[in-house]
Amino acid sequence: MSISPWTIEEGRRRIYDAISEKTESDGINIALFFENSSYFGRDSEGKIIPWKGSHPTLVHWPLRDYVGGDALQVAFIDRQQAITAIVGERRIRWVKPENWHSTVFSPVHSGNPDAISAAKTDISELVRREVPMIEPYLFTMTRIILTNDGGVLAVGYATSPQLDILRRRLKVCAPDGTTPSTIHITLGHLVLPIERSVENQLNDFMRRFRNDLTVLGQIHVEFLTYANYRAPFLEMRIEELFKCRFGKGFSGVERIT
Repeated sequence: MSISPWTIEEGRRRIYDAISEKTESDGINIALFFENSSYFGRDSEGKIIPWKGSHPTLVHWPLRDYVGGDALQVAFIDRQQAITAIVGERRIRWVKPENWHSTVFSPVHSGNPDAISAAKTDISELVRREVPMIEPYLFTMTRIILTNDGGVLAVGYATSPQLDILRRRLKVCAPDGTTPSTIHITLGHLVLPIERSVENQLNDFMRRFRNDLTVLGQIHVEFLTYANYRAPFLEMRIEELFKCRFGKGFSGVERIT
């Protein structure tokens, strides 16, 4: 597949740079991951346990159903293998390729069953109303980045403001929901500490992508999927509820009814 013209969104570029710079300056602290209350809790004895709740979410998924999705998955697998060679299989857990997704909007950001039950999670009618107002856009992935709690993310840019407009509209209608400021796909996560020398090698690997000149792949987005996200985070699964295809796009003036 040939590479279509694309542009760097400066706001997102600054966010990606800041994430990478924080990881390099502060180092990787795996404890931060296991202290994240969206993913983990503690049992009566104080032992860390993964949350196993589920909730609806609006996502770019499955990648294979988009034009360019198969090639993008191959590129991700190549980078996974390179990273595994650096850190070792035991220290990292990879998300299964069939569950790779990029979140557009989620009514709740937690695998905690109590948090999910307390939230208004059914946004199906909102999705059916708003998504068909989107026009197709291109999604270009250019970086693999490492978060300071050990997350491995593929990140990139959109060629159109339509995605951000949709996120804003959904947020207005469902203010308790979460809208990522990034376009990212979680590929995996470190689960054990790594030596400083290995961390340096990993940072060197990530720096190859900092100039955004390496196009990992592109997908042509013409639909989104309203799906069920199933925790635990390290074994996440995405299950389709329904697909929603795009229409003619938003007009220049945003009107929310």
